[in-house]
Amino acid sequence: MKLWEDFKAWRRGERRIKGAVRGRCFEPIEPSAPSNGAHVAQSKSTPRLVGIKVIRKDGTTEEIL
Repeated sequence: MKLWEDFKAWRRGERRIKGAVRGRCFEPIEPSAPSNGAHVAQSKSTPRLVGIKVIRKDGTTEEIL
């Protein structure tokens, strides 16, 4: 199981801490760099409502802008 745990840690971008035998003892491979750029916010925009189209059960539609 240790080999499988090491493989899963490698996929997460981690490695086992030397001397660790029990428990989840992993550290990031490059602790100074972010592991995934997708988690970094690209801009500081505020969300706003653009529009909603509501289709009711009886078939009527309503657009809220």
